[in-house]
Amino acid sequence: MMNEVTPLRLSILTTLLFLLNSSGSLKADNWDEFAKYMGKHYYLDKQEFDSLSCDIVIPQVNDFLAQVKVQLKPFEKNINIESNLDSFSLHYSKDRGFTFIKPTFNIIIISTDGLNNKSMLESGIEKMKNGLNQQIEGTIQSIQGLFDDYIFPSKSEYELEAFEMTKDSVIVSYSREGNEIVDIYKEHYCFSKLSGVIGTIKSSTSFISVGSKWIQSKIGAYLENGLFKMDMQFQIEYQKKDGIHFPAKMFGHFVQSMQDTKIESKFETMFINLKIY
Repeated sequence: MMNEVTPLRLSILTTLLFLLNSSGSLKADNWDEFAKYMGKHYYLDKQEFDSLSCDIVIPQVNDFLAQVKVQLKPFEKNINIESNLDSFSLHYSKDRGFTFIKPTFNIIIISTDGLNNKSMLESGIEKMKNGLNQQIEGTIQSIQGLFDDYIFPSKSEYELEAFEMTKDSVIVSYSREGNEIVDIYKEHYCFSKLSGVIGTIKSSTSFISVGSKWIQSKIGAYLENGLFKMDMQFQIEYQKKDGIHFPAKMFGHFVQSMQDTKIESKFETMFINLKIY
């Protein structure tokens, strides 16, 4: 069964994305070696610009709003729908990091003429508003989690448990908030395993080259916790402006299952009108 991403599924998804892209803690013991190796990857804060901005487009949110308007059409004389999804934008500067301008969305009852049950309408409107706002918040959390990988690791935030360079791979292990994490870098791939209260997450990230650096391109992850399972595939397409590489589109799908119940959903986020300052 194919469905759009509901707030519940999106919440699970964003938690998974956050865990997959959280850097954890590394000790300073092998920091120089670690930093040298990670310097092979592409980081926004290492590029020659001051700040950037872009607009964010979420097709599933646009579809959700269109469905809301259809469902509320019988009450079009009683309500006013205020929305400005075009205002959704992202801003990044090396001093302040990532900030978001959230779109506005509201439904106001302007007349009770002909309404048989005002409280039922109010309840339905509240659920619609919460559903859309949760999708927006979930998208922001997903973007923040993924964009962590575009910022060079900060020494103050890392505490290394093990860092080992072999003939054909690099192994990094660390813990974060009770989760044990192992990353294995091999050629243009990173294989990760997270074990913790959420269950066990196994993931793989593939990188593509931009100049002499590597940048993440595809992420596959599998989460299993008792009877609950989730398989996610995620892909990133890039744009280049004024010498800066930046995501143009993030998209993918995930399959969520529990016993005999199986749900498949798609998600997509686009970054347009990129400006470099």
